[in-house]
Order: sequence, then structure tokens, then C-alpha cells
Amino acid sequence: MDFAYPSSNYSAASSSLADFRGVVSTVALVIIIIPNAIVLTFFTIRSCRRNSFSVYVMALLMLNIIATVTYYPFILISSLSYWWMGSSMCTFFLYSADVLAFVITLLHMAMALNRIWAVLSPIHYRQYHTRKVAVAIIFIVIILPHFSALPVLITDALYYRFPEERYGCGINIQAQLEWMLCNLLLLGVVPIIFLLLSYPVVLSVLMRHHRTGPQVEARRNSRTRPRRFPRKALVTLTILTGSVICFWLPSVAVAFLDLANLQESVEWLECLAMITYAAQSVLDPFLFAAVLSDVAEQMKALICICTRKLVSGIATA
Repeated sequence: MDFAYPSSNYSAASSSLADFRGVVSTVALVIIIIPNAIVLTFFTIRSCRRNSFSVYVMALLMLNIIATVTYYPFILISSLSYWWMGSSMCTFFLYSADVLAFVITLLHMAMALNRIWAVLSPIHYRQYHTRKVAVAIIFIVIILPHFSALPVLITDALYYRFPEERYGCGINIQAQLEWMLCNLLLLGVVPIIFLLLSYPVVLSVLMRHHRTGPQVEARRNSRTRPRRFPRKALVTLTILTGSVICFWLPSVAVAFLDLANLQESVEWLECLAMITYAAQSVLDPFLFAAVLSDVAEQMKALICICTRKLVSGIATA
């Protein structure tokens, strides 16, 4: 199983699907790496990196780049011919396709939980959520899929995998079906269900507290300033919730079909899953650049500078 692009065989695909994989992989390599690298550079060299939430954003952008350069080149190569890179490279490719995809999913959920905390209890959040806490949470998010999904790859490589030269690079699903189903439910389905159910509850609590909270606090303590509506945190939470649900649902659906050995009957859904998986990585830097004003202003300035230089270069030529 491959949560990012769930196909049990990366070489034995129809010619149209193989061509589609090659085109998407080529385009994704360019349009994912460039914006993620630009925004990551801004977070690295500018003052916005001191924000504890920016630690999550930097980790996400870095993982997007790593997952892209370790995933799409193999998809492109396997779409052009049979799998000729051997068992070790197949294991490495499946690691990127499975484990890193789960890490990125859980990191999105951790960022949504961070925004829920910031929305419901901004004072408590500012007091206790430091950069060290953010780093510790990211470490847990990275370790959890390795404990859960990595043993599947190791066991498959040692005992169950079919010869790649004949069957292509893929996991022997039936040999570890129960374990893989548990991983999909725990690391893929639960985060989406949690976000889907928690967002309306958070929004309801926030609106009710915003209508009644400031008056109650002011009566208890005349020196207490009414809490401002956490608009930016709510916008970020909305973007995270909507993007994760929209972009990851096709991948989860195809993963279930893959476990049931029905993925070949819905190639269109497999194509959609590949597009939405790439779209999430493409849109991540733009979404956070739009929400975080410092990054947005710096990117606008860079675009203006590049535009002026381009126009002046064309004029002088």
C-alpha cells in the first residue's frame, strides 16, 4: 500500500496511467520544490521564524521538499520502463511513498490542533507553547509513523515481496493486510475524521465565547481587557481543515481500494489522488504565506523586484 499514491505495482500499469504518472511527476518536481524552497528560505532568514507556529510550517515545507525529491523521480522512472533499480531502492521509494506521506498527514493534524489551542485559549497558548514544545511535538509526529508503518516495509522486504523485475516495486498487501489496514485507519483516517468533527465544535464554542466571554471577564475583573476575536488563528485552522479533508480523501479512498485489490477498476480515482496529493504540497507554501503577513509582504516585494528586473531586461534588449 502507498498512502500517497496507492498502487501495489508501480511498473505493471496501463500505458495511459503510466503516461499520466510520468507527466504529473515531471510537473510536480518543479512546481512543488520551487515555492516550498522560497517560503522556507523566508522563514529561515526573516524575523517570522521566531514565531513558535512557524516551526511547524518550516518542518512541513522541508518535508514537502524531501518527499518530492525522494518520490516523484522514482514514479517517473518506473513509468518509462520496468523496475530495474533493485530491492534496496524499491524499499527506499516505498518508505518515501508510505512513511513520509503519513508523517505529512499527521503534521497537518498537529498544526490544526495547534490552531485549535490558539483559538480556544490564546492566553494559555502564548504562555505554554514555546518553540521547544513545537519541536517536541514535531519529533513525536515524525516518530509515530516510523514505529507503525516502517515495520511493514522491513518485513515485506525481508520475507514477502515479489521479485521487482517481474512484478514491479510494490508491497505484498495480502501478506500483511491486517497490519496495513490498522496503519491506514490510525494514520490516515483518524486525523481526517478528527478534523472533520472538531472544526464545527471549535467554531461553535468560539462564537459563543466571543459573544459572552468578554462581558463575564470584565465583570470579574475590571482590569481585564476583552479578548479579541482570534481571526488569524481561525483562518489558519479553516485552511488546514479544508485542505487536508479535500486533498487527502482521494488518497484514503484509493488506499482502501488498494487493500481490497480493486484499484485497477477506478484508475480515474487513482489519477485524482495523485493530483490532489501533489496539489497539497504545492498549495501549502502559498496558503501559509497568505495567512502569515510577514511572509506575504516579503514574497510580494520579491515578486515586484523580479518583475521590474524582467521588464527592464526586456526593455534594454
